[in-house]
Amino acid sequence: MLQSTIFFWLAIAISTIFVFQFLLSLLGADSDHSVELDSPGGFAHDAFSFKGAIHFILGFSWFMYLIDVYTLASYGMGIGVGLVFVFVLFFFYKGVYSLRNEIPKESGQDLVGRIATIYSALENGDYLVTVEINGAGKQIQVTPDPGIVEKLKTGSMVQIGSYMGGVYYIIDSMWGVNAKNEIKEQN
Repeated sequence: MLQSTIFFWLAIAISTIFVFQFLLSLLGADSDHSVELDSPGGFAHDAFSFKGAIHFILGFSWFMYLIDVYTLASYGMGIGVGLVFVFVLFFFYKGVYSLRNEIPKESGQDLVGRIATIYSALENGDYLVTVEINGAGKQIQVTPDPGIVEKLKTGSMVQIGSYMGGVYYIIDSMWGVNAKNEIKEQN
């Protein structure tokens, strides 16, 4: 009877920690205690973490409380159930973490070839353009290619041709009203 009571309260305490930990994982606030799925140690490294210990004790303690038989064989089966919990919950967390929508940061060479719209001309001959970065319109400073001799108008569409030394260069100024319509029709 004493063992049953001990396993019951251990299971309740560990279940409380597990639920709290799980809710933190869903909210993304568990960065200090989360499973590092891409760690060099792989599964073995993650199984022997704080979360792995919680999962093992969760399975072991509930099994021992529910079976209410305390022989060497039941302890062996309890260890097996605890290990199954570690494996199953590891792969569950791995699946949940793979569903996170993390947007890769775009900058530098990632923007070369993108179509941008002239937002304003600067006094030094450069332009501010609006270009889509990570799904949102952002303004960046660009320098016209030396082949562009005419002054570009606000609203003109240009293409980012290169990125060198932290400077974006635009290569085309031939994007008039017809080109805007053609680009919209292609989309």
